[in-house]
Amino acid sequence: MAINKPTIIILIIATVAALAIPSASATEHIVGGDKGWVFGFDYQTWALQQRFYVGDKLVFNYPVGKYNVFEVGDAGWEDCYVSSKKKGLTSGHDVITLETPGNKFFICQAKNDEGKRCCEEGSMKFHITVFVPNDPGAPGKLHVVGDDKGWTLNVDYQAWANGKKFNIGDQLLFKYPAGKHSVFQAIDETSFKECIPPNADEGLSNGYDIVTLDAPDTWFICGAPDHCKKGMKFFVHASDPSKSPGFQGSRKLIPPKL
Repeated sequence: MAINKPTIIILIIATVAALAIPSASATEHIVGGDKGWVFGFDYQTWALQQRFYVGDKLVFNYPVGKYNVFEVGDAGWEDCYVSSKKKGLTSGHDVITLETPGNKFFICQAKNDEGKRCCEEGSMKFHITVFVPNDPGAPGKLHVVGDDKGWTLNVDYQAWANGKKFNIGDQLLFKYPAGKHSVFQAIDETSFKECIPPNADEGLSNGYDIVTLDAPDTWFICGAPDHCKKGMKFFVHASDPSKSPGFQGSRKLIPPKL
């Protein structure tokens, strides 16, 4: 079918206009939530718990003149470095629209009231990955194991897990002092019950470990001596979000006995 030139022009204008209109589903992310942009907050964990898409906005709230915001590259983020030619944002209510997919890096280049550098000493830095809406490669939800308590002794992790809904593709973040604990995926239910870790080189121990749930049933234990027997263990059942809702929860899950 032939299309005349006026029709082609109209189609081009309509396409450009559609791309220029922000998505109705775009999200405004208040950096740090109620805390805002402040010294000493764990922004990387906050960022990992969000999902960012093209068209979303980042909002940095802070007292005018106290802090600032710079978007940098990965090297600048790693070293807390900003070129002298680069201008930062300083309004106290800085809004950044995520216009393109990919990795983005943000830091603060200021000092707090005690003269400490906010990026190097105050954790005022984070990086994110921006996805195209409906991208099947986008990761699932991130769950911080133990919530504010992290991965430690004297926490009922099975009760924590039982209170969550997990899907395949979700991620678990284990936070703890490096070297004090570790994270192992038990081979099976028997190893889980008896607190038998797999080979030592299969464990995680950097204190900021992220595990992606890629199977329906997964067992986690701490490999430090006797920590598993003291309760640092839990079982996760993850649903497959690609299946029809009618099949989810069709069988009753009975967690293994601890």
